[in-house]
Amino acid sequence: LSLDQLTLALLRAAERRDIPWIRLGFPHRFVQLGQGRHGRRLHETMLDSTSYFAVRLASDKAATHQLLRRLAFPQPRQILVDSPEQAVHAAGSIGYPVVVKPCHGGKGRGVSVGLVTPEQVRQAYFAAAQGGDQVVIESLVAGDDHRLLVVAGRLIAAARRLPASVVGDGRSTVAELVAGLNRDPRRGRDYRKVLNQVDIDQEAMAVLASQGMTAASVPAGHARILLRRTANISRGGTAQDVTDIIHADNRHLAEDVARVVGLDVAGIDFLTVDISR
Repeated sequence: LSLDQLTLALLRAAERRDIPWIRLGFPHRFVQLGQGRHGRRLHETMLDSTSYFAVRLASDKAATHQLLRRLAFPQPRQILVDSPEQAVHAAGSIGYPVVVKPCHGGKGRGVSVGLVTPEQVRQAYFAAAQGGDQVVIESLVAGDDHRLLVVAGRLIAAARRLPASVVGDGRSTVAELVAGLNRDPRRGRDYRKVLNQVDIDQEAMAVLASQGMTAASVPAGHARILLRRTANISRGGTAQDVTDIIHADNRHLAEDVARVVGLDVAGIDFLTVDISR
């Protein structure tokens, strides 16, 4: 079984530094860097030193939100719900537009963004609650989605994440543009490439409909057409390096969040219209 792109990137970096590595059993994705007492073991971004409590805390969106809110970190408004009726009531209390998410999980699965009606919230609740998870309703924060990477207490990278989209040429349909997008050799499936392919699925059709388009529509030249509302790489999104322009206050904020949660490797979502401010 091939390793995911994240683990492969770490192993390539180890090889450039002449650090030996071994894989700890198949088909598992556990690897060891170094040897003997200097060896370190990892699975994706979890190291042998990573706190189990911190991982469990960060996996619970409601618990993490409550912790950071108590410490006055900037947060969207959030309400935890257990039914579609509670979800609609929470959305009305927070004020539209809202975001609906599973309380656990990641990679953008079950997340609905920019909902403006009770019926949209009700449908989004069922998408988020698949598997029996609780659901959180949040206020929509304006701005671009950024991922801030903090390792050992220090911010080392920042990326502006962009939702999957295509740009019209005045001749091709949306379906043809998506096919061209997926021919990019960097795109693949199951995280075996740097980027993921984009499917014209039910989510994409809904996003297209909100722009007055279908898969058969022909966008005007240079018109950017969204295919997703969330910017996750796992959902076909792309990323732009903004490490060099991030403001020092935002850098320190990310480092404080990682320290409070207790993670030695943390990817922090940061929504802002301008990361340099």
